[in-house]
Amino acid sequence: MADDFDTDAALAGLSKEELEELAQDIDPDNDLLPARDRMPNQTSKKPSGKYDRSHLTNYLVDSAKASTVGSDYVTYEKKTRGRVYEPKRKPKATSDDMDEIEKLLLGMSESDLGELAEVLDTDSIPVSTRKSSTSKQRFGSSRAVVTYSYTAGANGEEEESVDDILERIQDNDSTLTEVNVNHRRLDSETRQQLVRSLPFNKHIKKLLLANTQMDDNDARVLANHLEKNETIRIVNLESNRLTGAGVRDIMRALVKNDTVEELRLENQYNPLGTRTEMDVACFLEKNTHLLKLGLSIKGGGARQKVDTYLLRNNDSARQRRRLSSHS
Repeated sequence: MADDFDTDAALAGLSKEELEELAQDIDPDNDLLPARDRMPNQTSKKPSGKYDRSHLTNYLVDSAKASTVGSDYVTYEKKTRGRVYEPKRKPKATSDDMDEIEKLLLGMSESDLGELAEVLDTDSIPVSTRKSSTSKQRFGSSRAVVTYSYTAGANGEEEESVDDILERIQDNDSTLTEVNVNHRRLDSETRQQLVRSLPFNKHIKKLLLANTQMDDNDARVLANHLEKNETIRIVNLESNRLTGAGVRDIMRALVKNDTVEELRLENQYNPLGTRTEMDVACFLEKNTHLLKLGLSIKGGGARQKVDTYLLRNNDSARQRRRLSSHS
């Protein structure tokens, strides 16, 4: 029955008003046609004119400003909530405080100074006396040994001047086996005189130049001397102004040196960097006599190589001592 229904005949019998009412409810089946072709124009209002985008935009803006919706909104203001952070100010030490500290240190015994240096984790407690002592501590995984130097002032002995030390070096004093100018602010000329005078003395075994403001120029001169030196066993260059170039000069010189067993290069003013650490490991590979290296190595690869070479050198030294004891 439904198949016999004639749609065209039914539509032809409708009036114009009935067709417009039907068109509002029924959409053609062809979805590919645009909306303007599928639906008749249902706007009875006459066009007001051509489309003007700027005029429409201005109208919308003016309407939004005139609207009362949202008139109770609060304007945003940037404010700091809670309590304002104030960094803590550390009290500055006055000259009177420093005098009291120095008096306390001068009255302490040698063992008490050593314990204090270990607790403070510092490499020295400078007091205006000359006697010194050391205490050793493992440093990281590189098996480097850090030595805490401190001076004991129980007997009030005066510190030897740098001029006297220079004179004894140049005179090849046989009693001078240790040159200790740690924590003395030496100028460039004095440092150069000290380093250049070292070849005149054939008895020095310890060269302690920590915190003396040594730079790469001083390290280069010292490296030239260490290549030929046959007596110095311990070199301390901690807390100076060496860069990677100065450290490389020292390590390169020790490749040709068979006597230096301990080298301390920790706490330089400038960071050394990964390249310098790898160069230190490469120079240490060619050095078979250095037993202790005071240097913080951050790179994992370089640190592992340094550990391996230091362990190799210590094993070789132990074997040499065993052979000498049996001979």
